[in-house]
Amino acid sequence: MVKNTKKNESSTGGYLTLVIPIAFGVAAILAAGRIFVPLALVTGIGWALKRYWLLQQNKLAQLNAVFYRLIQENQGRITTLDLAMKANVSGAEAQSYLDGRSKEFSAHFEVTDQGGMLYFFETAFPSVAGESHTLVERKPPVSTVPAQPKIYSSSPTQSFIAQSQSRLSLPAPMTQAELARRFNVHANTVSKWKSKPEFSDWSRGKDPAGIAWKYEPEQKRFCPLS
Repeated sequence: MVKNTKKNESSTGGYLTLVIPIAFGVAAILAAGRIFVPLALVTGIGWALKRYWLLQQNKLAQLNAVFYRLIQENQGRITTLDLAMKANVSGAEAQSYLDGRSKEFSAHFEVTDQGGMLYFFETAFPSVAGESHTLVERKPPVSTVPAQPKIYSSSPTQSFIAQSQSRLSLPAPMTQAELARRFNVHANTVSKWKSKPEFSDWSRGKDPAGIAWKYEPEQKRFCPLS
């Protein structure tokens, strides 16, 4: 009986010698997992955010390159469809980008003959708008139209003289921005009226010299009517 007891005690001691190191190893692994898993999660999120930021920067650089190229080719004019096609982005992305650029550079808006919206960045090509390319602040041009003399007689001779003076003093064709300053209205207002049949009558009422205007789509200029 004594021998059997000694054998059981030695067998139990052998099991404990094997189980205790395994238990400590499992506990160490679990403790390391509690630290490693959150660390790996934070590292993965940081990498994903950095990757997303780099992709956005690359897309912005691509949009900037295409935007400036189209502005140069089209003398300051660009549409959402042009930018979306050339930069291979969605219409919403192109629209959002152009809206931001229009606020940054104070762009004007023109309505095309098909009814679309055209962004006109006048500051990029001031010479197109009839102004010199300069960085100084632009001031509204002073009207050079001489005041018409009042005619109190309705004789044919005086009427002919007045008409001749009016034809000689007609201003040069103007861009939408220039005509808007002459009328003291926003450029969008001129853009909305230019395609309407009553534009001549409306422009005559807005013009300080009472001159009627018409829009020439091919030249993209507003010409005075004699």
